[in-house]
Amino acid sequence: MTAATASCGDSTDTLTAQNKIWVVGVQKIQYKKAGVWVDVPGTLYVLKGSIVEFKAFKNPSGASEWPSGQPVWSGEASGTDTETTSVSFPDISESASDYKKVKASCGNDDAYNKSVNVIVYDAEMTTPAKSPPGDPVESPTTSGDGQNEFSYSSGSLSMNLKAKVIPDGIASSVKDDLSFSVPDIGDASATPETMTVSGNYLETTATYDNLPEDNSDFGDKTVALKHGETEVSTADCEVFFEPEQDSYELILPGWYYYWKQGVILGLGDLSYNPYLTLDGEEVKGFTSYDGDMEIDDSAYFNGLIESVASVVLHEKRHQELILSL
Repeated sequence: MTAATASCGDSTDTLTAQNKIWVVGVQKIQYKKAGVWVDVPGTLYVLKGSIVEFKAFKNPSGASEWPSGQPVWSGEASGTDTETTSVSFPDISESASDYKKVKASCGNDDAYNKSVNVIVYDAEMTTPAKSPPGDPVESPTTSGDGQNEFSYSSGSLSMNLKAKVIPDGIASSVKDDLSFSVPDIGDASATPETMTVSGNYLETTATYDNLPEDNSDFGDKTVALKHGETEVSTADCEVFFEPEQDSYELILPGWYYYWKQGVILGLGDLSYNPYLTLDGEEVKGFTSYDGDMEIDDSAYFNGLIESVASVVLHEKRHQELILSL
């Protein structure tokens, strides 16, 4: 601020007035995050396609108003005579130093102006592999990078998750802004562990510690990488149970408990007996002379659903004959 003095009057009475002249510049630029204006860090990382609102603050803050037509926004921003502006970022930065600038000016002297360096990034799921070509039906992958089929083992299922961040060299800077979201498997849920950074990749694991109740809960699932509530990238996968291992009812193997739910018609009519023998010999199924039917693990021959279905049909025929007598 500077002061100027003007005098007026005659030789016997002098009046003096003082006018304040403010030299106004831009003190700082803030951006709106979760509805709150916050200071911009050294570099602002923005997800591709985002619209960010910026605000310029006067220096000195006590100045009553901006000079006419000020501030002026430039770079990725545009606009005059407004202290706020919304900026869209449609293009990914080509490198970790390819800054998209947002500048607020008040006059031609850069000493009174401020700018923000913005890196625009994107991220994509790599495990499960994003479809196409990672379709879990057409291109199943059961392990390693791109895995899109996951199976329970001893009552739990671990789902490995991985995403690549573009451009190179910024994964650690955006890690806290991204998160993986995994679906429930029926009444079984999982929370991904804390993400780690490996080069340009974000990685974590989600573990389901219980099995679902219904066979229909298995099958197609979708995993998402999110920025807040916004889905950045999604990928399809499939989840399965191991037929010879546990089921929702731990006393029953998966093949019997889940396949009797309409997968193999008539299987639910056979009670499960893990030690089924006839005359001291292990058998695949048995129908008593009063028509009761039982089935045991030997019916699960080579892990084939067709084998169990064949046993069911065989024993159902025995039951029909016995009950017809």
